Amino acid sequence: MTSLIKREYLFIGSAFISGAVVLYYATKSIRKLIKNHYYPYIKVGTVAELYIYPVESARGRQVKFMECDEIGGISGELKDRRFFVLNKINKTFVTAEIFSRMVLIDSDIRNGVLTLSTPETEPVTLDLAKVLEYNKTVTGRCMKDEKIQQEGLECGYEIGRWLSKVLRTEEPLSLLYCKDGFPSSNCQCFIKNLFTSNYPLISEQTYIPLEPYMILSSETINKLNDRFDLVVDQQITSRHFRPNIVVDNCSAFDEDNWLEIKIGQAEFQCKAPCKRTYIMMIDPSTGEQELGEEYIDILRE
Repeated sequence: MTSLIKREYLFIGSAFISGAVVLYYATKSIRKLIKNHYYPYIKVGTVAELYIYPVESARGRQVKFMECDEIGGISGELKDRRFFVLNKINKTFVTAEIFSRMVLIDSDIRNGVLTLSTPETEPVTLDLAKVLEYNKTVTGRCMKDEKIQQEGLECGYEIGRWLSKVLRTEEPLSLLYCKDGFPSSNCQCFIKNLFTSNYPLISEQTYIPLEPYMILSSETINKLNDRFDLVVDQQITSRHFRPNIVVDNCSAFDEDNWLEIKIGQAEFQCKAPCKRTYIMMIDPSTGEQELGEEYIDILRE
């Protein structure tokens, strides 16, 4: 596990290494030495913001440091996307694409107690030790692809009722806690890409639609706002895009061309551009969809 700290330098790899999945792991150390010798990393920017999203699709917590492992970011007791909201009727995961107000839900964990809150409701707390003691396992699935499944521990009726109230729905909801080591089948939908992708895919991550980290540059946001100013008078922030890492001091859209990234001792392999559209149309301060189709047209340019 490696860590990221705010204002830390970010480097990109100037080499592109491909190979069969099995051979990648067998020769990883040797190839890394060769690559670093002939194709050293190039400094491109600095870390400006770090975010962890304890609850999938809920509000991100801005942190000053972040430990990185293959599953996702960690900062103190906060771990990225270890909690998921589930529709108890059809056993599908609920996201902000279904209930946009999910982006209002803030989450924090201190001394083993999870606290969920919004600006307009009383917070609810949950003792995670009791969840582990109760030990009721539930399997949820992705609404868009039933092959994507994730096991989690049921967090109880009270917090489920609180979620239904906040999201203004009569549907019964529950919160699942994905503790370390719980199996996930999300990688199955990407197996077909193993021999066309440039890097092996991680099979140990929890339920995440694509990859456990997303990176975005501040200049990209500024450039998009310049374009949006020509259409409507509304600004977007990094929270609209929900990144884990925001980078300063690099060109707009430069991150689309990165293949490998190194921050401190943490090394990342870039899988694909993020294709978030509907999520970024939701105002993170109100939970309402306030950006129109004209924004999507600009993003497609």
